[in-house]
Amino acid sequence: MTQRLSISISDELFDRLQKVKDKIMVSKICQNAILNSVEIEEMKNTQEVENLIESLKLEKAAIYKEYKDLGFKDGSSDAYSMKYKDFLFFNDWDSRQENSQAPFEYFASEHSSNRLKEIESGYLAIGDIGLESPEVIVDCIYEYLGGWHEGVKHIWEQVKNKV
Repeated sequence: MTQRLSISISDELFDRLQKVKDKIMVSKICQNAILNSVEIEEMKNTQEVENLIESLKLEKAAIYKEYKDLGFKDGSSDAYSMKYKDFLFFNDWDSRQENSQAPFEYFASEHSSNRLKEIESGYLAIGDIGLESPEVIVDCIYEYLGGWHEGVKHIWEQVKNKV
């Protein structure tokens, strides 16, 4: 079944169309233009877009988790060279929820400090992403520092009641 549809065009376009209407299929041209526009609008609102968004969110979370895990490993490693008073100081800092980068700057090994510098410069890329975006770099720094902090805290929680 076919439906009829009226369209409005300017007087100027109507006059020009009258001169060539025997040479072109106006109805077919309009159908194709409408079909193209409808398909584009449908693509904007499909489940495919929602699936893509979900997939990208998972990929982003996985990349950030890699930075957090890297920080956790480095923090755990750095904790093994800390002294008892260092852990007390670190724990006190942690309980006050102060600047999370301050304990890192005080206790981090040269290896961990260099790794953070690589992340800050965008040089250390994990998960096949380049770190050109300042927002992404800040997020990766945040994840790394959070992981480092958790790594130190994890080691302290394992030993604090045994010393």
